[in-house]
Amino acid sequence: MNKTVFVTYKHCKLNIVNDIEVILKDLGFSIIKDKQHLKYNQNINLFKIQGITNSNFILGFICNEYLKSKNCMDEILKIMKHRTLESCFIPIVHYETNIYFSNDRFKKQKFWLEEMLNLQSMIREFPLKFRSENLKKELQLVTEINANFGYFIEFLLSRKHLVWTKNKRENLNNLVVLADELNKVILFKIKTINWEKLEKQLSEDDLEGILNILINKNKSQSREEAILILGRLSALDKEKRLGIIDDKDATIERNKIRISILNFMKFLKAKEN
Repeated sequence: MNKTVFVTYKHCKLNIVNDIEVILKDLGFSIIKDKQHLKYNQNINLFKIQGITNSNFILGFICNEYLKSKNCMDEILKIMKHRTLESCFIPIVHYETNIYFSNDRFKKQKFWLEEMLNLQSMIREFPLKFRSENLKKELQLVTEINANFGYFIEFLLSRKHLVWTKNKRENLNNLVVLADELNKVILFKIKTINWEKLEKQLSEDDLEGILNILINKNKSQSREEAILILGRLSALDKEKRLGIIDDKDATIERNKIRISILNFMKFLKAKEN
């Protein structure tokens, strides 16, 4: 069972993140972090996007420095763009992080607002022909961070999260509990049909792939129905190879099978809900 965790963190907390990595590895998880897996001359943005999209979970080690880092907050924006925080983001908050009082949250939001205004002012001082693309991209990033920062903080506060304390035994016990919860989520996802993925496969005419997934995910009568449809597809492919049926008739028959699969998917989806 693949259990991969991409870690987003501020490098000043690398020692703590390394401790977390050791514990999670002992509990059966594979950890991806830039200090270990980012290769020399590799595109950093591509590395982040691949880590975010290909991992089961994204673990964010949140501290005051993290919340004031453009690179770290850029990773949060990438998570929000390519996935959703609710579906995959696991926050671990350092005990010194100031997010639990409104005055502290206001100061952090004000920090990004001032960053944005300062950049805007600085760019205006440059004549148009001297305004670099890098400056424009940085302003765009800071503007996005400022717009989404409040939502991210509210997300942290609205979710049960692990607080990293000075107590090593407490941290270990909390990580063991967290790992157990993540394992349950992974097992649930394995048993649950990803309808969005199946619909994409249907649009790509990957009928065999869809049926194999439905056979593995379902039991009894539903599984037997998927096997029967797959048998129709196999027989059609054989007839086409042997020249028993021409391309035109084969296409018509395959479309009929495609409709059968679509109706079968609708039936199973309704049954699941």
